[in-house]
Amino acid sequence: MLTIIEKIAEMISELPFITIVTGRVPLFLMLIFICSLIYFILTLEENRNSINRRLFSTLLLIISFILFSNYQRYSPFDKVIVIDVGQGDSIIIKKSFGRGSYLIDTGGSIAFETQEWQKRKNPSSLAKRVVIPTLKSQGIGSLDQVLISHGDEDHCGALLDLTQSIEVKELIFPVGTLNKPSFQKAVSKIADSKTVIHEIIASEEKITAVNSTLAVLWPLSPGKGDNNDSMVLYGKIGSYFWLFTGDIEDGENQLIQHYPNLKVDVLKVAHHGSQTSTSQNFIDFIQPKYTLISCGVNNRYNHPNSEVLNRIQSSQIYRTDTNGAIHFNYIKIGKNGYKESFYPILKEKD
Repeated sequence: MLTIIEKIAEMISELPFITIVTGRVPLFLMLIFICSLIYFILTLEENRNSINRRLFSTLLLIISFILFSNYQRYSPFDKVIVIDVGQGDSIIIKKSFGRGSYLIDTGGSIAFETQEWQKRKNPSSLAKRVVIPTLKSQGIGSLDQVLISHGDEDHCGALLDLTQSIEVKELIFPVGTLNKPSFQKAVSKIADSKTVIHEIIASEEKITAVNSTLAVLWPLSPGKGDNNDSMVLYGKIGSYFWLFTGDIEDGENQLIQHYPNLKVDVLKVAHHGSQTSTSQNFIDFIQPKYTLISCGVNNRYNHPNSEVLNRIQSSQIYRTDTNGAIHFNYIKIGKNGYKESFYPILKEKD
């Protein structure tokens, strides 16, 4: 009977609009909901003459449940979260009051040759283990856009698993990314869903906006889905100008030549801090106040490179390998004022 009940529950959970993604609810809302639920149960035990109290307790329970289940989804705070996906990239941009949720890259595991005995029967999924729980903790049950910078596994390997659990309304990637066989295979399976698939390229004549927050600056021509073909995104979030660089390498210098007035406050360091990116010339030009590095703990590539760290030492550096996930929250105060802050999940040891 328990097995039958469990299977029925699983079948019901697959129905649309059945699952409610509440996200991580603040303690005060949790207490309000629990107290209203207890009060409602107590009024059910009272005699029929107390119908007004029952109506009041029912109304209170409904209101507290609505607040409880929708707080994260319609939170007044805008957020950027660099998810700790190990050796890879995945970044959430969540707009306040449910105005939009976007994911830049999905992370993914790079496959290395292994012997048969080393292969797991049920390999763990990065999407199910890290990305999806992080999205749901923020009350995100669907994504307006997933933007894939390029076709490397550590940036898009978790895409297919993600779309099986989270509704993706639009998938955007640079022209030429489909040259990567693994990415093409994932996209071909997603094509059967309701997801709108859009290949994009930056314009040399005008700004190519992908949403109300971000615009594409690179690539300017079709590529093959390699590092230097990475989609570079730019936009103002809070009071800061952000640059998301994927794994771009030599293209950095071409980027600043093409955009001589480029203002950058927050830089997502390209290629996980590899020496092939983040040149001294590039850093001297943009002079970021904050630099964000997404890389794995004790990774085999020794990212981030010590020379790169020296180049960006004048900025405030946050790294997922030492700081865990990196959060940026802000709320608009007045016409031009912002209350905003960076905070990492872990503090780097001295």
